[in-house]
Amino acid sequence: MEEQGSLRRVSGSSDSVSTLNSEEFILIQQPEDSSSTSAEISGNGNALEEAQNDAASTEGEVAVTGQPVGERQQPSDSNTTTGGEEVRRSSAAGEEESVLFNKLSYLGSKTVSSPRSQTQALQAMATLRAEAHVLLHVTLYVPNIAEGSVRIIDQATETEIAAFPIYKVLFCVRGLEGTAESDCFAFTERCWGSDHFQVHVFCCEIKEAVSRILYSFSTAFLRASKPSTEIKDTFVLAPENDMYNFTVCLEIKEDDGKGNFSAVPKDREKLYFKLRQSVEKKVFINVQQTSNRELAVERCFGLLLGAGRQVRNSDMYLLDMESMGMSADGKCYVITGAWDPNTPAFQSLNEETPKDTRVYLTVAVDLVIKEVVEPVRFLLEPGVRVYPTNERFWYFSRKTFSEAFVVQLRQLQSSAERVGAGDAVYEVVSLQRQCEWDEPPTSPGCTQTPRCSQDLGQAQDDSDSELSSGTGDVSMDCTENILESWGDLLHRWWVQVEQQTYPPCSHSLSLSPPLYHSITVTLSVCLSLSLTLLMALSFTASLTLTLSLSLSLSLRSHLSLTHTVSLSLALIHCLTHCRSLTSLSLSLSLSLTVSLLQSPFLSLRHSNLSVRPKGLSVQVKHSIPEALRAEVWQLLAGCHDNQAMLEKYRILITKDSPQESVITRDINRTFPTHHHFKDTNGDGQDSLFKICKAYSIYDKDIGYCQGQSFLAAVLLLHMPEEQAFCVLVKIMYEYGLRNLYRSNFEDLHCKFYQLERLLQELLPELYNHFVELSLEAHMYASQWFLTLFTAKFPLCMVFHIMDLLLCEGISIIFNVALALLETTKDDLLQADFEGTLKFFRVQLPKRYRAEENARRLLEHACNIKVPTKKLKKYEREYQALREQQAQQEDPIDRYKRENRRLQEASLRLEQENDDLAHELVTSKIALRSDLDQAEDKADVLNKELLQTKQRLVETEDEKRRKEEESAQIKEVFRRELEKAESDIKKTSAIISEYKQICSQLSSRLEKQQAASKEELELLKVCVRLCVRLRV
Repeated sequence: MEEQGSLRRVSGSSDSVSTLNSEEFILIQQPEDSSSTSAEISGNGNALEEAQNDAASTEGEVAVTGQPVGERQQPSDSNTTTGGEEVRRSSAAGEEESVLFNKLSYLGSKTVSSPRSQTQALQAMATLRAEAHVLLHVTLYVPNIAEGSVRIIDQATETEIAAFPIYKVLFCVRGLEGTAESDCFAFTERCWGSDHFQVHVFCCEIKEAVSRILYSFSTAFLRASKPSTEIKDTFVLAPENDMYNFTVCLEIKEDDGKGNFSAVPKDREKLYFKLRQSVEKKVFINVQQTSNRELAVERCFGLLLGAGRQVRNSDMYLLDMESMGMSADGKCYVITGAWDPNTPAFQSLNEETPKDTRVYLTVAVDLVIKEVVEPVRFLLEPGVRVYPTNERFWYFSRKTFSEAFVVQLRQLQSSAERVGAGDAVYEVVSLQRQCEWDEPPTSPGCTQTPRCSQDLGQAQDDSDSELSSGTGDVSMDCTENILESWGDLLHRWWVQVEQQTYPPCSHSLSLSPPLYHSITVTLSVCLSLSLTLLMALSFTASLTLTLSLSLSLSLRSHLSLTHTVSLSLALIHCLTHCRSLTSLSLSLSLSLTVSLLQSPFLSLRHSNLSVRPKGLSVQVKHSIPEALRAEVWQLLAGCHDNQAMLEKYRILITKDSPQESVITRDINRTFPTHHHFKDTNGDGQDSLFKICKAYSIYDKDIGYCQGQSFLAAVLLLHMPEEQAFCVLVKIMYEYGLRNLYRSNFEDLHCKFYQLERLLQELLPELYNHFVELSLEAHMYASQWFLTLFTAKFPLCMVFHIMDLLLCEGISIIFNVALALLETTKDDLLQADFEGTLKFFRVQLPKRYRAEENARRLLEHACNIKVPTKKLKKYEREYQALREQQAQQEDPIDRYKRENRRLQEASLRLEQENDDLAHELVTSKIALRSDLDQAEDKADVLNKELLQTKQRLVETEDEKRRKEEESAQIKEVFRRELEKAESDIKKTSAIISEYKQICSQLSSRLEKQQAASKEELELLKVCVRLCVRLRV
């Protein structure tokens, strides 16, 4: 061990720099020829690229191993004491901002050959810890910025032992858990004027302080990673190809109490997150590059969170990162972090927010991007509202919070600029939000609020870009009056069927009218809900039951049905009106709910529902509640109990379709922005592919036609794929949609003619304008009719159109088309040919993004009278016109046209044949390759099997030898044991004889002693007599 004075050998060597990588600190050495100090440290990310290169060849470039990030607490800016560790800012004149740590002991230093070797550092730590007898108590100052210096102060004399710039630190490491060095840490720095390195070892009285000290080292570099405004202003704006666009999406999930995490709801209008108090959360960040050459993200070295907006970096809290890496489809980089809301730093985000107010949080993610000198930080500032822990959110927006960023890079040209940059070829000139880039701030210090993303979205909406299919949110809210009206309507529907299905029943008791009405309405609403939603409502409500409630209904049914319905009604009534009574256990509530769902009363829905109740059309015109659409659509289509079709669908999806390639291309363009279909090969696209493929096999005459995927997607958003397929078949066949695709779209052209004639009659001015422009109906209405308005319009409007279509029939498309033309008449009259087509393609769908606008449009559509007789008349006119054209047409022209059509069909089939042949060849090559690999693997496995068999034989031989040796050893042991037992017996006999002899000798000795004693007494008597005689 060297003297402590080696600490003083510190110089201005330009070694740097540290960075935080997930759960560990990595500290990397810069090239020796780098001479800059503060300039390089202000962009400390310069060594991050070198860190990746060194990681492949240098062992142990990690520091804090086995220590989760959650144990590292960021030091406070004020004087606080945490377990003997004091953290404060220096305030003396000329003294830089530092974090102070006391109760440390310096164990000494040792020379190492490899500055980044964890093994050597741990060996030096163990050696110095074992040899330390006299400890030097010191205070350690760790700077908060990369330009600062690490200072070591003797606690006894308050004198400075050593000070050196933090960028000289090459490597940090802590002792391994479970060892005597678990409370120690060390860092490595270069010796003055030599190629050797010194590792300095410290010991903490409090073990938990080690993580905080190492975290303080990293904080300086995190704060230095943000480029200054002065540096950015000196650069000339890069050309357009140096602009890189990124979209960053934020999602927060909360613990649902069942071991899973569910996405927190967001307000539909203001898009703030709705959080609950004291519930464990997780933060998900998706970073996706949207333009220019792809930049590879190497890693995320920091996910930070703070309360409020425009938060200082020192007030940000480092979250414990659970995972990071590319998504399954390889399109975006995903970071996941754990958020404990009970942390004191998040107190303001864990208190209930007052009504009509909201707070903000700041989320920062630091990414190391390949070929970029310094790390890139994306900052999100969403709004949040905090609710009580047991708050329930039923309906909420699924729209994600996202912001677009523009990163401007500049390529490093000269060798001087590349000093210390490693393999990096770019440096960051600026990083701005998209809205800041498009509309620069008025002052350099201007910051952007989270509403930038909304402003950007509005600007994009008002641009010339088309509205993507499947956009818009659909409200799940529904007033109690509407639910009651639908409940009463469905109840009357069930009663109509029940009266046709069941004979009279005499078992009925009287029931008060108010209670009867309340129960029947509640039951009718529950009957119209899906199984999943009903189960959710059953569990989230307070399940109660009262023994005093005895219910029975005057149902004209069998006795068993009456009893079952009475029990079900009692449960439902208690769910809604008897919350203060005795609570049921979870198991009992489950059994009651299942009993309700399986009761004979529910089987009424599987009966004949073709007789619709009065008032149904009026209710549908006002839109079906979103929660009821899945059930009502199936009832309206008459496929609520089509088991034969369900079984047929399960068979169809197992077959191959010749149109699979066309379907695959189409589903990638179907609702691309909707969360259910945006993931390539995701569950949504997979279900959509199955439905389209099954229908292409089911309907061999039509097969799959472009546009069918939009209709199938709308159905799939409301019901499982089996039921969606049944409804799709009903719409295609019974509603006549498939007729539009038949006979070279003859019926479709007929409907175009009918629309033009209706337009001529109802809107003559607009009709004449279209005639002047030579604008025909097929130019704007073909997509409307073939997709039933599902391709371009917002979902709120699409769903309402589907309500009307299933209730009124396919003729409703004329009402909707006329309503669209009538409401936009003034704009269309002012547009030319190109402007009109652009208006239909771009501006028209955007007008109905608001649900209220769509509702007013469709109410107006329902008020337009389109008599069936008139449509029949126009159809006859069209047929007569077509016959007249056929008679006047030259047969040669007709044959040429037919020949041209057949040639196009032949070319298309040839192209498909070539594609299939190419696919077949490719598949054969792939199969051949797989077969070769399988054969190679089989050979390797056969060799391993032979070797294993050989080893097995050898092992059996060895076992046999061992058994023989063991038997011999046992025999020898047995003989020796018998011999030992014989010796023991002989010895025992000898011992018993000796004991007998000793006993005899003892008796003899006692007798001799007694005789001797008697003789001695006689002698004494004689002696006394002699003495007397002498006297």
